[in-house]
Amino acid sequence: MVYICAVENCDRQEHNTLFKAPSEQVYRVWKETIGYEGRAKFQSFRLCSKHFSDHQHSEEGRQGVQRGAAGLGMN
Repeated sequence: MVYICAVENCDRQEHNTLFKAPSEQVYRVWKETIGYEGRAKFQSFRLCSKHFSDHQHSEEGRQGVQRGAAGLGMN
């Protein structure tokens, strides 16, 4: 299956990593944060790395996401 970034009109580049929410709770927060109205389900919903802040890419930020802190930088 080919995944795409769920952010509308995202011009994701090949080198940008796609991320899957670590839990359904985080998935729901991500959907709400980007105003997603599509049909993607938890298993296929992805966001690319350009929509996360530098802090969220750090070790501290990744641990926060794993605990359920799901804010997006929305770059």
